[in-house]
Amino acid sequence: MTFKGMSQLELKCVELRVKGLTNAEIGNHLGKSPTHISTEISRVCRKAGIRNDLATLRLWALQWGFDTPLVEETPDERARPGKPVPRYQPIKLGRIRRAILK
Repeated sequence: MTFKGMSQLELKCVELRVKGLTNAEIGNHLGKSPTHISTEISRVCRKAGIRNDLATLRLWALQWGFDTPLVEETPDERARPGKPVPRYQPIKLGRIRRAILK
């Protein structure tokens, strides 16, 4: 199922949220943080032109056919959270001290 302007991740988040999972459970399932899941659901609500609350989201999702059962994922398809990449490289003071002393 595709909707113009909505990503697969946004639609998957809505599908799982409508099924009754919390943002934390969805995040664990998809390998994302609960805050990221909340943002994805907010984007869907904004794009669909509905209020960002669970009751309105459920009505919208049922109207568009999100009541179909979930397709089982294989372990290869499931996103795995990796080691976070640091935003900056730590400064090693030993190199700076050696450079100043030369």
